[in-house]
Amino acid sequence: MWAFPPTQSGLPAAKLDQHAAQVELIRPTVAALELSRSKIATWASLGFAVAVLAGWVVEAAVKWAVGWVLSHFQ
Repeated sequence: MWAFPPTQSGLPAAKLDQHAAQVELIRPTVAALELSRSKIATWASLGFAVAVLAGWVVEAAVKWAVGWVLSHFQ
C-alpha cells in the first residue's frame, strides 16, 4: 500500500483535497477542449481534402515550371 508522509496539517488527505479542488476548477476548460468522434472525423476529412488540393496545386506548379524551363531550350 502507499505510504503518504503527513503534510504540514498532519493529514495527507488535506493535500489530496487541495488537488481535487484544483482539478474541479479547471474541469470546464478541459471539457471545452474535448472533441467528439464525429468532430474529429470531420476535421480529418477536411484536412485530407486540403492536403489533396495542395498536392494538386504543387503538382500543377511544378509541371508548369518544368514546361516553362524546357520551352527555353527549343
